[in-house]
Amino acid sequence: MKTKFKRILSFSTIAALGVAGYASAAAVPISDNPDSPQSVDICKTITNAYDNTTATFNYTFAAQSTGLTNVPSTQSIVFNNDAPTNHEVKKCTTVSLANVAFTDNSPKQVEVEVTETPVSGFSVDSTTYKILFDLRNTVDANDNITGQIATAYLHDDSGQKVSKFDFASAKQYGDKDITLTKTVKGNGGDVNKYFKFTANISGAAGTTYTVYGSSSTDSASSCAANTACVIYAKHGETIRIGFDGTDSEIPVGETYTITEDAYSDYTTSVAVGGGTASSSSTTGQQTISATSANNTAAFTNVKGINPPTGLFLNLWPYILLGAISAGAIIYGKKLRSSKK
Repeated sequence: MKTKFKRILSFSTIAALGVAGYASAAAVPISDNPDSPQSVDICKTITNAYDNTTATFNYTFAAQSTGLTNVPSTQSIVFNNDAPTNHEVKKCTTVSLANVAFTDNSPKQVEVEVTETPVSGFSVDSTTYKILFDLRNTVDANDNITGQIATAYLHDDSGQKVSKFDFASAKQYGDKDITLTKTVKGNGGDVNKYFKFTANISGAAGTTYTVYGSSSTDSASSCAANTACVIYAKHGETIRIGFDGTDSEIPVGETYTITEDAYSDYTTSVAVGGGTASSSSTTGQQTISATSANNTAAFTNVKGINPPTGLFLNLWPYILLGAISAGAIIYGKKLRSSKK
């Protein structure tokens, strides 16, 4: 009986000494665990991008309790005039976790939250991703502690495991308007004539856009979205569609088409967005741009009057004959006078 007690005491003492001895060892970094992710990818997607994007997005790593060292503090994703594809632009960056370690070797879990700092001009992504750093003892089949292992787990804000952190924001713009100008040229052009245009602009149901700048009482004062709208303009006028005199009203990304009526005695051309004029009476479908200079439609009408060259050619022999006759009469009178 005494022998058995001594044997049990001996094993208990050895186990206690083993644990105590192990507890003095240094904490294990996650880099010692080949099955633990050594890095995390953070990706940022910008949607609603109708022009190049220049912006810096910052990400903060905040530990919710103590017990870790070498946790990343901040990381940035920089867009430097990046051009969109299908109104979208995306970039990723890789953040190393290999140097993260626990400050002591007491088994614990420390959660690090990763959030994005809002950027003006973009919608806010308030998603919180989490990295769970876990330190636990390894044991054998008899539950004897054999070592320790540190692991990192990547989670979204609902607790689901993820392979990367995806953030997204929509690019935001101030509303814009469409600038329609009319120019009349040619020796037969009528600068007081009103020319008729039909505009159609997309938008949410029930939306109306103000028509500003036309001097014609027949011109519409506003255009309902997705509906044909008749506007009149004469030489020298600048009409702003979607502008109420103070504020612009058309969101970037909406589309529009402006078509001028056909006038048989005028030739018509249009330059869209400050580009080269084409022999056309319509803009075709255009998209409202974040750059106001692109939202322009400059229509030009030319009318010329040809001089009556054919009539002159038909009468000139008679005119010449008359001139000769008149000259002969004058010469005859002078001759008679000299004889007297």
